[in-house]
Amino acid sequence: MGKSSLMEAIQYEVQCLVEDFRKHTGSAQPIPWSLNVAVLNVIWKIVSDIRFDVNDPEVYNFNKLNTEAFELSQGGNLVFDMFPWLPYISPAFLTRKLGVEAMLRTFSLIRDYVLGVVNNHEASLNPSAPRDYIDMYLVEMAAQKDNPESTMSKDDLWVQVADLFTAGGETTNQTLRWAIMYMIKYPHIQTRLQKEIDDVVPRTNLPSLQDKPKLAYLEAVISEVNRSVSVTALGLSHFAANDTQIAGFKIPKGTVIIGNQEMCHKDPAYWEKPNEFYPEHFLDSQGKYNTKKESYIPFSTGKRVCPGEALARMELYLFLSALLQNFTFSAPEGEEWDLKKDPNALLFNFPKPYNIIINERK
Repeated sequence: MGKSSLMEAIQYEVQCLVEDFRKHTGSAQPIPWSLNVAVLNVIWKIVSDIRFDVNDPEVYNFNKLNTEAFELSQGGNLVFDMFPWLPYISPAFLTRKLGVEAMLRTFSLIRDYVLGVVNNHEASLNPSAPRDYIDMYLVEMAAQKDNPESTMSKDDLWVQVADLFTAGGETTNQTLRWAIMYMIKYPHIQTRLQKEIDDVVPRTNLPSLQDKPKLAYLEAVISEVNRSVSVTALGLSHFAANDTQIAGFKIPKGTVIIGNQEMCHKDPAYWEKPNEFYPEHFLDSQGKYNTKKESYIPFSTGKRVCPGEALARMELYLFLSALLQNFTFSAPEGEEWDLKKDPNALLFNFPKPYNIIINERK
């Protein structure tokens, strides 16, 4: 899928999202479920050229599995991620207590579902006209079938697809939820953003990527949301390729290394106001968006950076700009409301669920 067709797919989901939010204006309620569906549909469009209606029970059931997989990947399962040999020597009661069995059951259900989609693709595949990522993978897998060094297989494919959803779907969804929360907490920032969007984009149009260079404050706010909340507190796992010494510490070859992204994002040596929401962190003296921040690593760092970074940035920009163009968000009067992390999210900084009020802008 090319960049232009991908943007068209996202724009369609943006339009559907705005239409659904209009049905939820005026009363206190949670952030609409359609936000989850919109983010999931973008990934489904890429991998299998399908999309779901917001009321389709199939997307609800898949999201439930995806959320369970994300939750189970925290806590005790991280131990086995760090020490992959441990499950083979651990007693059964320990693996049960740490959630390994539950995680295997959940991933088995995801595997069955995704392989069903893959098998349907295989039955209707036209190698000369691949429709999506699954088709392209199947075509290349067939081309590599006689290559003894090839690692391509259906098992590899379903894991790749599952990774896209667990890593790319939930993180983007939660970042957008944080962004809405910050708009409620800081209404003056919300108002400034709406004015910037209104000055650049006619109300008859949705914001596009062509408008992005003119929306510096919006870019800064999105980056500041990423910095302030650090949805993924820890980066992707790496290992030392050689024996290394840093600041007097010896790091042997093969050592697992995980970057602490949250600490980097709160380091006072790099940030003027590390513990405040301050979009000006990402604006230069002329008010232009400053992308060169050494300590800004929301998508991890090194060779194993998040492969979905470009997609996530595109989604955050297009979804948030359209929502702010069309709606104003506020807190219900009289409700105790604050920016707090969901205590059930252990390794990930997800927002605590709150009711909000959505008002359509005229």
